Amino acid sequence: MEINDELAMAIGDRYVSMQVCDEGFEYSIFDTDYYLQDGGIVAVPTSIIGAMYIVIQDHCMFEEPMEQIDFETLFEKTSKQELSKIEKAMKGESMIVKPSIVQTLKDTEKVPENKKTSSSQNREER
Repeated sequence: MEINDELAMAIGDRYVSMQVCDEGFEYSIFDTDYYLQDGGIVAVPTSIIGAMYIVIQDHCMFEEPMEQIDFETLFEKTSKQELSKIEKAMKGESMIVKPSIVQTLKDTEKVPENKKTSSSQNREER
């Protein structure tokens, strides 16, 4: 296994890319269609192999078949998918988009219509 500052693996039906960054090792997990599913940073002082091991462990992928793949090839495929998603959004085409955390929080904190705050009631009475 050739190891540099970048590493990519096919693990079961997912792909994992990893590269060195200032904080440690940045990783991204993609589905079979090369769409980003998860990502983050492993900030533990270790090697890139050690960091990949942590990601595999944290995402319960030990039982899956795995093989090293070319980092640049994976990067090209995932970049094309992200570009395609952006182009669709710019054209106004429908696409599946996860709701933002902010919107989710807003939705969970909505005040029921019959429980208006006193300041909003005062405004309505004026």
